[in-house]
Amino acid sequence: GFLGFGGVAGVAVDGARILFWLALVLLVVSVVLGLVRRA
Repeated sequence: GFLGFGGVAGVAVDGARILFWLALVLLVVSVVLGLVRRA
């Protein structure tokens, strides 16, 4: 690990970051599709 983080903690942090970005992308895509459909 690095900076005192164990392997499991590092994987958990990476997983949380990936899930956060995936959720953000899905939100943006759904908003854009909604605007396009409405137009």
